[in-house]
Amino acid sequence: MILLFGNIQAQKLNLPFFIVKNCKISIFYNTENLQEIALNTNPIREFQTIDIFRLIKNHLKKDSKITNIVTNVDSVSTISEAIFNKKLLELKNIYRDINFGEGGKDKIDFTIGFITLEYFEEKEKADAKWREGEIYWSNCQSENSKQLSSNLKK
Repeated sequence: MILLFGNIQAQKLNLPFFIVKNCKISIFYNTENLQEIALNTNPIREFQTIDIFRLIKNHLKKDSKITNIVTNVDSVSTISEAIFNKKLLELKNIYRDINFGEGGKDKIDFTIGFITLEYFEEKEKADAKWREGEIYWSNCQSENSKQLSSNLKK
């Protein structure tokens, strides 16, 4: 039903694509054939930057039936950066509603540090620079979690 409604609205506005979103993911659809749109065969699952919107629109103007936008741009990196920016905006809104009192800056710095570590790992994987055996944030464990892990294996 939502797909049909999105298509009707897109046609009224003369848009070549539309987006259906639930609480977690966004899916881009071609208005002409109701097929999902992908970037370099990667399904689009997050809201995008204006540059990606323009890219999709320009490709669909040339061929209104395509469902895979092939580009020389590193779309995975662009998408990852868009997600990162979106998460920062979400955090801004979360922190705006919290009364930290004294020392609140430490809590924000700590959270930004976690986000930066996560972003670095995603970028390493996207750029094919991830090396097994290297120490990354996601494979660090505290002594307590190592002990718990070894007890569970017994």
